[in-house]
Amino acid sequence: MRSDADLMQRSLAAAASHEPAMRAALFERFFARYPDRRQIFLHVEATSVRMTSETLAWMLGLAQGEGWVWGQIAELVFQHRNYGHLPAQEYADFVTMTIDALGDAARPEWSEATATAWRRHAASLNALIEKAIGEWTESPLSYP
Repeated sequence: MRSDADLMQRSLAAAASHEPAMRAALFERFFARYPDRRQIFLHVEATSVRMTSETLAWMLGLAQGEGWVWGQIAELVFQHRNYGHLPAQEYADFVTMTIDALGDAARPEWSEATATAWRRHAASLNALIEKAIGEWTESPLSYP
């Protein structure tokens, strides 16, 4: 039986040649769900590369037991305060949309086991995001 990390890496390799289309589909979905967010993106193409890559890397990092993920999530949540209040559900929706777009791009290599692996680590990622939101909200620093 393949590990989650192995399944996830295989799906990333399968989707690699479709990566620009995957990102485009992801951001179409995101802006359809959150149309007011489009205005904060100065250059969607550039931002989409980073947001997509980081989201996938964090989930893969969690699957590999990497400790660096938490620090990056805490920093992400703190930096995103500049965009106003972003509820945990908005982050979670983006993570789900990322997995869905990856699944579309990785076909026919995408399987139920692969989807389950990504969703398992998405749940861990979302828990870290909620933890970061909570910690920053309770901190003595000004945080919306």
